[in-house]
Amino acid sequence: MKQPSHNSFFTLIELLIVILFFSLSQVVMVRVFASAHEKSHTSVQLRHALHRHPELSLQENETKERILRFLKKYTSTLEFET
Repeated sequence: MKQPSHNSFFTLIELLIVILFFSLSQVVMVRVFASAHEKSHTSVQLRHALHRHPELSLQENETKERILRFLKKYTSTLEFET
């Protein structure tokens, strides 16, 4: 019976690494999509709240506060000046 070569052993290891990589990347992508869906839903809720409470042009104080609260809650890298 023919002995397996070292080359086929390394090919098998490479194949296992590729399978592992794609399995892990699938888990990460599912989490990213779930997070994006949640944020999208929250953004729609914010838009609905803003439209339920309209303010006059150049007097959008409550609108500004709602948007700032939203951004502070859902972003971590932005800095705001009020």
